[in-house]
Amino acid sequence: MSREVSEKLDQLAELLRGLPPERVDLLLRPSERLTVYLTPQQKDDIRAAAEHYGLTLSGFAVRVLDAVATAHRERVRK
Repeated sequence: MSREVSEKLDQLAELLRGLPPERVDLLLRPSERLTVYLTPQQKDDIRAAAEHYGLTLSGFAVRVLDAVATAHRERVRK
């Protein structure tokens, strides 16, 4: 694995490290579908960000949405 890919995976791992194991399990075993409508530019921008981390567009979107939902839940609890 190249140094660049290794560093990007480390960055992603750090972002995901705080997730509880049950959330990780849910991420790895999706059973629901969400349809999202984007402009071509939005799709290209999101795909580029996903590729930066070595992820598919869907995989990246799921992780980002889950991180935002987790942060929201934590904020609401305070």
